[in-house]
Amino acid sequence: MSTEALKPLFAVMGIEDQGPIIQSILTSRGTTTQAAVLSTLEGFDVERYLLAAGVSDTDLDGIRSRLL
Repeated sequence: MSTEALKPLFAVMGIEDQGPIIQSILTSRGTTTQAAVLSTLEGFDVERYLLAAGVSDTDLDGIRSRLL
């Protein structure tokens, strides 16, 4: 879905559709978009990332309560 949604953005930027290029790279690495995203998220510590970005403990609690 994202690949299709990004086509207009690439057009506005004046560059060719990057979808086929990305797909070629994923294929050459023996993976899929879904597997690549899940692999990236696997070791991602959202709380640590947000705190390092300057989100306060109070704001983090608010974010957590909205998502849970």
